[in-house]
Order: sequence, then C-alpha cells, then structure tokens
Amino acid sequence: MNHQTPFTYSEAFKKQVISDVTSGLYSKEAARRLYGIKGKSSILYWIRQFSGELNRQSNCLPLSEMKTQEEKAEKLALQQRIAELERQLEHEKMRSGLWQTLVEVAEEKFGIEIKKKSGAPPSNDSKKRKTKRK
Repeated sequence: MNHQTPFTYSEAFKKQVISDVTSGLYSKEAARRLYGIKGKSSILYWIRQFSGELNRQSNCLPLSEMKTQEEKAEKLALQQRIAELERQLEHEKMRSGLWQTLVEVAEEKFGIEIKKKSGAPPSNDSKKRKTKRK
C-alpha cells in the first residue's frame, strides 16, 4: 500500500499564507500552487481556524465584514453615480429650457417660424426657393 504521511505546516507559515490570501495578494488557489500546498481546502480551513486570532492581532476585519464593507463601498459608488447623473440631467434640462426660450425670442423678434409642427407644409419662403431653382 502506498500511504502518504500527512504533511504539517508551521503556524507561522499558515498565517503568512492566510495573510497573502486575505490581503488579496493571491487567490486561495494561486497561493496553494505557489506554496505547494497539497490539500485543496487547506487554506480555507486555516482561514477559518485563525480568523478570530488574526483579526485580534492585526485589527483586520473578518471576511464576512469585509464583504459587507465592499457592498457598502459599491452602494456608495452607485449613489454617487446616480447623483452625478441627476446633476447632468438637471443641467441638460436647463440647457433645453434656454434653447426653447432662445427660439421663442427669435421667432417673436424676427417674425419667422423656427420650430415647425410635424407634418406642417413648407413655408412660403422655401416654396419660392424651389421655384427659383428650376
């Protein structure tokens, strides 16, 4: 029979690997390959084993709290994006209102129709231009 003896890692080594993974330096799988760790779930087990101790020592947040902070940061970014889009919309509404006023003033001052209703026949001026071209 071919039995492999279980390989034990030092506590310092485990903590280093956990630190690399939780800081985002490596994924669990990348760290497992880099350090030659045979067990596929060893790092996850170590994280669970040492999470409370490491959090107290380094004032790090548990993974569940890290996720909620990431969600809060994402929510804040989305809220900021919404606020920016609302500012842009307000700016465009003001701009549109200014153009509308400009057209109305120009129509009144010069006595010409700038904005036409859809399906409206061409103005007399444009009819004259067409006949002159022929």
